[in-house]
Amino acid sequence: MRKKQLLLMIIVVVGAALFLSVIGYVWMKRDKEEYARWLAGYRGIWVSADGKHKLTVRRTTSAHMVFSFENNDTGKGLSLASAVATGDGEYVFYYSVESYKEKNVQKNRLNYGSDFEGKILLNEKEIHVEVERNKQAVSDGFVFQGKLKKKEALPKVEEVNLTALMGKRIPRKYDEWKSLVCLEEQQRKVSRVHIIWDDKRNYKSMEKYVLSDIDCFCLSSDLENALGKPVSEEKLDANRYKRVFEKGNFRYEFITDGYGLVVEADCQYRKPIRGRREGDFIIEGDTLLRYLGDYEKERRIEFPKGVKRIAEGAFTVEDSALFSTCIRVSELKIPKGILVEPYAFRNCGKWKIELEDGWTTVEEKSFAHMIEKDKQRSRPKWVEVVLPKTMRRLRENAFALEESEIQELYDSGTQGLSPLVVKLNDTLEYIEDDALKGILCEDIPSHLIELGTNFFYSYMNENYGYVVYEDNTYRLPATLKKIARSTLLSPNRYVIIKGDLPQLYGKLDYQEESDWEIQLEDKKQWEELFKRLVDGQRLTEQEEKEIRLRLSGEKVYYEDDWEIMYDSDEEDDWDDENW
Repeated sequence: MRKKQLLLMIIVVVGAALFLSVIGYVWMKRDKEEYARWLAGYRGIWVSADGKHKLTVRRTTSAHMVFSFENNDTGKGLSLASAVATGDGEYVFYYSVESYKEKNVQKNRLNYGSDFEGKILLNEKEIHVEVERNKQAVSDGFVFQGKLKKKEALPKVEEVNLTALMGKRIPRKYDEWKSLVCLEEQQRKVSRVHIIWDDKRNYKSMEKYVLSDIDCFCLSSDLENALGKPVSEEKLDANRYKRVFEKGNFRYEFITDGYGLVVEADCQYRKPIRGRREGDFIIEGDTLLRYLGDYEKERRIEFPKGVKRIAEGAFTVEDSALFSTCIRVSELKIPKGILVEPYAFRNCGKWKIELEDGWTTVEEKSFAHMIEKDKQRSRPKWVEVVLPKTMRRLRENAFALEESEIQELYDSGTQGLSPLVVKLNDTLEYIEDDALKGILCEDIPSHLIELGTNFFYSYMNENYGYVVYEDNTYRLPATLKKIARSTLLSPNRYVIIKGDLPQLYGKLDYQEESDWEIQLEDKKQWEELFKRLVDGQRLTEQEEKEIRLRLSGEKVYYEDDWEIMYDSDEEDDWDDENW
C-alpha cells in the first residue's frame, strides 16, 4: 500500500514539474516574442530635435543593432555598423577615424575600429545616443549626446533574390545591375552571382538584393542559422572573415566586416556546368576557364598542374567586385609553354604577375586591357608584370591598355602614374606597335632592335603623392634598327640617337603645340633626317621652326637662317620667342 502511495506521489510531483516547465516555456516564449516585437518597433529613421543628426535603425535583436548614424550638415558618420547589446535596450559600438586622400586632398572617414566608443539606449518612444567626445570626432561633426525622436518608418523594399537567377538566362535588366552585382554565364545560363554591399556610399541602392536569405543587414551568426556550419573559415585583414558554405547544389562564400556584417556574397554551383573545379579555378581539359578567388588578402596563387592554355576572360572580374578598400595584391607565376588567349586578363583584379624563365614571346593581346578605361587614372600601379631574361619579343597590343585620358597626361608631361607596370629587361629586342600602349615605362632595353608605336618613356620619382618627371629623354640604344616616326617624335620628348639614324616607318600626325628635340652625333645626318621625317610631305616654315636640331659636342649647327650656338657648362637659357 505504501509503495503505491509513494509511486503515485512521484507521478504527481513529476507531472506537476512537467506542467510548470511547459507553462514556463510558453511564458518565456511569449515574453521573448513580445520583447522581439518591442525591439522591432525601433526600426526606422530617428532625428534630433534640431534635425542635424539622423539615426537609421535597420535591425534590432536582443544581441545586436544594425544602424547608420550621420551628421546631416557635414555628411560624416557611420554608414552601416553594428552595435552589441550590453543590457536590455542598451547597445555599444566602436569606431576609428581613417585618413585618406582624394584628388590630393586629405580627408577623414569613420570606419570599424576600437579607438572610440558610442552608446545607444532605447527608451519609450525615443532613443538616447552618446558618442564619445574626442578631437577627431569633433572636427568631423560626429559628437552627439542627446535624444532622437522617430520621424518615419523605413521605406518598404521589394527584395530581389539573386540565387533564383542561377541556371537561368541573364535577365534583360543585367546592364542596370552591372554596377551592383556580378553575373556570369556558361552556355547562356547564369552560373555564378556575386554581390558587393561594401560600398557604403551606395548600400541604400543595393539593400534590395539578397542571396538566399542573406542581405546586407545580416551578421555572421545569421549565416549559420540559414546555411549550417561553414566548410571553411579564413581570417582576412581588418578583422574581416571569409566563410564558405555548401547547401544543396550551391557553394556560398561570404565575407563579413569588422562589425560582423555581411559585406560580400558569392554563389556558384558546387559542380560547375562546364569543366571541373580545382581550388579557386575552373578547368576543362588542359584549359583554365576561370579564376574564382577573392582579392581580400595577399595570396600566392599556384598555377594548376597540367594547364596549357588560359582562356579569354579567365581572370576578368566585374568592377563591382573591386569596390572594397580592402583589396590586396595577389601573386601569380605563369610557367613557360602556357598559351594565353587574347584578353585573358581583361579588367582583372590586383595582381603581380611573373612570367617564368623560358618565356621568349608575349603574343598579340594576351595581356591587353588589364584595367578598365575609366578606372586607369584612379588605379596607379594596379597590376605589375615582370618579364624574364629570356624574353625577346612583345607582339602588337601585347599589354595595350584601352586609350584613355591618362595617355594625354603622358603626352603633356603632367602628373600621372601608370596603372600597369611592365618590368622590361635588357635582353628584350622587339617591342612591336602598341605593345605597351598607355603604359609609362622607366627603361629602354639596351639591346632593342625594333621599337613600335605608342611607347611612353620617362624616369619618375614619387614625392608626397606627386610624380616628378626628372628626365624626358629617349636615349635610344646603338642596336636600334627600326623605330616608328610617331615614337621618335613624341611630343615633349628629347631624343638622343647614338650611331646611324634607325629606319623610320609609319605616319606622323603633326600637332602645332608639339616640341620636338632631336640630338645627333653627326650633323650631316640632319639632311637625311629632314627628308625622312614625313612620307614625302613638305614641311611648312612653321613646322621647320618647331623642330629643334641639337648636335652633340661643343657646337650646335643650324641650317640657313638658324644661327650657330655654343654649348657651355651653364644651364641652357635660350628663349623660345627668339626662334
